[in-house]
Amino acid sequence: MQEKNDFEFDDFDFDQGLELKESEEEKKVQPKPKAQEKPKVEEKKAEVFEEPKKVEGSEDDFFGDLGEVPGGQTVGMEEKISRFPVERIKFTSNYKSLISIVSPKKVAVKTHYLDGVGSFVCQGSECCEMLGMPKVRYIFPIIEYDTNREGKPVSKSVQHKVLSISEDQNQDLLAIHRKEGLTSVDILVICKDEQFQKTSYFVDGEARWKKDAKIRQSVYEFWKQNFKFIIAPIARQLTRKRLLEALGIGAKADQQGGVENFEDVFESDSSPM
Repeated sequence: MQEKNDFEFDDFDFDQGLELKESEEEKKVQPKPKAQEKPKVEEKKAEVFEEPKKVEGSEDDFFGDLGEVPGGQTVGMEEKISRFPVERIKFTSNYKSLISIVSPKKVAVKTHYLDGVGSFVCQGSECCEMLGMPKVRYIFPIIEYDTNREGKPVSKSVQHKVLSISEDQNQDLLAIHRKEGLTSVDILVICKDEQFQKTSYFVDGEARWKKDAKIRQSVYEFWKQNFKFIIAPIARQLTRKRLLEALGIGAKADQQGGVENFEDVFESDSSPM
């Protein structure tokens, strides 16, 4: 016979059971007392220069009002000064250049190249015997416009430069000259090879500089004064003595007499007339 269980779910107070359980857990887990914080000690900072206050204008203009130096020229950090009155233009493959040729008359010069000397003007003597036939360069007086990378003018500023080209490039410009008139147009130059200065030329409208009277006058005055230096940035002009020394036959120059001592040879000649 099954015994009767007096326990009934209805007789059990669940809320009271939960409260008892929670109070027992609270007794087991007591929060740890907080550790006493140490008083903060201010650290002494090492003495340093104060940050300079930004001044309006260029940071490099500290001595901007000291004036010019006699015999010198004050220039910016990014600027370079050529030792020649005019420099040779050099094209780059990532930049299109806009130029204008100011005279259809070109200067043809024969040149050689020698390590330690660079390019120099052929003298038609031992240089050809030892270095072979010279190269011919055609030199033009030009102006270069101030442009962006696509060759579009961004100001009215122009620079005087020298354009030195090979025979093949001369043929390209000759084609433009026959069709348009070389000095009547601006020319967009695209460089395909920086090392050997291989370029392509494209007509880019009428010559802009000719439309401004002040620029026309400044271009005329510059080249009237400096045209005589047009070969200097392309090739050196050596004395005969210096040429023979560069070729390694300097003793021959002393025996035969160079440009510098040519007259001395005649003065020391005591042979009868």
